[in-house]
Amino acid sequence: MDTMPDMEIHRNNLTAIKNLLSKIKEADVWCAWGNTIEKRKYLYDLLLGNTAKGIDSIISLFNTNYHFKAYGSTVKGCPKHPLVISNDDKLKDLAEIGLMELNNKILTYAPKNQIKGYVLWTGGIADVMFRGRYKSKQYTTEDNSAAIDGFTIWDAQVSKWFFDHRLYVGGEIINMFDNRHMNTKDYMSAGRLMNIKVAVNINR
Repeated sequence: MDTMPDMEIHRNNLTAIKNLLSKIKEADVWCAWGNTIEKRKYLYDLLLGNTAKGIDSIISLFNTNYHFKAYGSTVKGCPKHPLVISNDDKLKDLAEIGLMELNNKILTYAPKNQIKGYVLWTGGIADVMFRGRYKSKQYTTEDNSAAIDGFTIWDAQVSKWFFDHRLYVGGEIINMFDNRHMNTKDYMSAGRLMNIKVAVNINR
């Protein structure tokens, strides 16, 4: 079982969802991941985001024009998976079915505006990517009486394959300008992070 997310797939998913939302400005969003989300610990990071790990959340793509709903909740407090929905279950707001904590996480930290993008250069000595993201002010209370400031983060990544694509070496700097900011009202970002990845392709 995978223990780390495939960030390329995650970024592709974010792009696909963003493109879809650009055409649908308001809608009900059916939450139905069930308890399966707990099988891989990183899935919550992909859903809700983790700035310290450089992971953008899926939820943050939705603004207040989208209404999150589910056909009931599991014993563990997750939105019911389609396989366990009964004929009597009705699609309701998360708060109506007792998922207040999840509902608050989705609504409270949804920025009104955000911009994400990257520039990738390939074919030279190494592959180089610069990635930036901006989030506007985010409210921290349901009545919008308190908020945390918006922020901008820039990342840089350099990678290269060696020995006919048998050995991969990559380096990444997340938040390269060390722009520390509040992720929530109680948690400040970790600041600049540096990662090194080495992988061997055994299929070649």
